[in-house]
Amino acid sequence: MLHILQVTPAYFAESSIVSGGERYVSNVCAAVATADSAGEMTCDMLSFGARVQSLALGPRSRMVIAAGNPARCVSCAGPALDDILARYEVVHVHQCLTSWGIFVAARARLAGALVLGSDEGGGEAPGLESCPVLTDVFDLFHALSDFAASAFFGLPVPCHVIAGPVDESLFPLEESPRDPAQMLALGRILPHKGFERAIAALPEGARLTIVGRNYDHAYLAFLKDRAQG
Repeated sequence: MLHILQVTPAYFAESSIVSGGERYVSNVCAAVATADSAGEMTCDMLSFGARVQSLALGPRSRMVIAAGNPARCVSCAGPALDDILARYEVVHVHQCLTSWGIFVAARARLAGALVLGSDEGGGEAPGLESCPVLTDVFDLFHALSDFAASAFFGLPVPCHVIAGPVDESLFPLEESPRDPAQMLALGRILPHKGFERAIAALPEGARLTIVGRNYDHAYLAFLKDRAQG
């Protein structure tokens, strides 16, 4: 049986950071479980937090929360991390270009795993541009698009573009006619989302619905003011 580990600095929960990249990681595990009808693979997640936990994600998948703060790599180091990494033949590191991502990849490489890396816009380690050889701890990079692949330009590790996955049972294709006057924006209520620009750009007769958790009450009040009329 092939054992795969997806490693992410943050996970999708109230106790971590609720955002898109972490949800993508759990979607990868779900896609593996769906494709593996013969039961020949496991796909687990590893992340970090203040409290050690082990949570079931499915019949052949679980999420392990190890002690540590990804902003301080040294806090994640130790026998506990190395013991977890040693259980898997394939380790997929997300936010792989950060200092934390390179650190985890190096530990996985020492454990004898095949090490993959993906970047979901998490930033780069200081000095990576002047010392790209740091990424030699990876065997392969995976990008979601040609645009995402540009983050790996100039690095000495091969990069493959594989789009997806999308859960078609959760997001089925809709063939019924759409109302072109109805528009939808999805995202957390935070200023950098720029929903006020979408409101200002609405053509006459169009209606915009914004769906997302409110993390900034002042910004929500600002949007409601801009939405008048």
